[in-house]
Amino acid sequence: SRFVDAHMDNGDFLHGEVCPGDWAYHYYEVEDKSGRRLQGASPSESTYNVKMTLLLHTGDVYYLTRHEHPPIKLVPPYGKANYLDHLSTHKGEEVYLCDMTPGKHYLGIRGGKACAQYELIVKTLQAGDPCKEMEDKGLAQSTGMQKLSMGHFTMGTCEPNSYIDFYLHIDTDQQDNNLVVEVQDLEKSLDTGALGVYLYAEEIPIDRKTELFSDFASEHMYSVAVNKHDLKPIDYFVSVKCMSESRQFRIVPELIHAGMLDGSHYAGVVCPGSFIYHYFPVGTGAASGRKLMGASGSYSSTAYNVQFKVKLHSGDLYYLTTHGSPPLKLAPPYRHISYAEQQMASTKNYTLIEICDLHETGYLGLRGGEHCAEYDIYLTKLGASDSCTETEHE
Repeated sequence: SRFVDAHMDNGDFLHGEVCPGDWAYHYYEVEDKSGRRLQGASPSESTYNVKMTLLLHTGDVYYLTRHEHPPIKLVPPYGKANYLDHLSTHKGEEVYLCDMTPGKHYLGIRGGKACAQYELIVKTLQAGDPCKEMEDKGLAQSTGMQKLSMGHFTMGTCEPNSYIDFYLHIDTDQQDNNLVVEVQDLEKSLDTGALGVYLYAEEIPIDRKTELFSDFASEHMYSVAVNKHDLKPIDYFVSVKCMSESRQFRIVPELIHAGMLDGSHYAGVVCPGSFIYHYFPVGTGAASGRKLMGASGSYSSTAYNVQFKVKLHSGDLYYLTTHGSPPLKLAPPYRHISYAEQQMASTKNYTLIEICDLHETGYLGLRGGEHCAEYDIYLTKLGASDSCTETEHE
């Protein structure tokens, strides 16, 4: 980030340049009544308004305004501008900062796909002049992206070497979940790399690089996930890319509940390379059976033994258990189970997994195997006289 003639005042005619991924900031400072007044503002006014006209000569940009603090991320409401539009209309973007009180008020300009040279014309408005800041119309309107709904399929089509972008929002009361996004290739071909699926937190970077991606299909299904440990109450973006051929697909986001108490039952899915967490909270509310929003992380003088029952309906997975903190990687001791193995069992078609002598929150980590695994999971708190055997190193 860098400042390009950062300070603005009435009548200023500023020049600047910003390139892809970079920020340029401009600010208007309102002093208190004991200091300098803004030009054009009435002494009786306690707030001030300013209009900025942004005109591009090259490239494209995103722009947004903020009061008191400069914007550091591209989050709604924001606008987009392209020099070709300005060239054809001979008009720039009119951007307003309204009801400004003493302090600094910012215009942030973020580089788009190509470096942009721009002019910025600043005008302080008089009393009675209209002033309207950008409204948060939602990402669907401000960016043209389609919003995804939890548990509902959305159809899509992409052309070769092109992206289709979607978004979804996680609320605070949804944090005690694992987020899974599945994309199904509807062409039913043998090409397991026809699509790429990429998941981003808060914004899509210019280079579109992310650690959360899937470029290999399991039964025509691509999947990316954010586990409960990493899930935040923010906007997430999903990009679906067609590789060498156009494709029709459908996409669905799902939330898989993480916290489990005695008698809990949830359905879930985990795909190759993804981690899903379930846990039994030990601490305040755990023994009473009260539903918690997350693991307490506290230590209990009482020891608990719990049993997870995992029944697979497809695919395979690895599992491991930990005390106190979630497993961050697949490290021994862990086990592998599959739908085929469960179906071949002579006595039971499910797997029992126990965590013993728990004084802290107990975690069960499920990692996708070679194929996506759909499963049901149940939790039972064992009695004092019940036997308990936790997974050990083989």
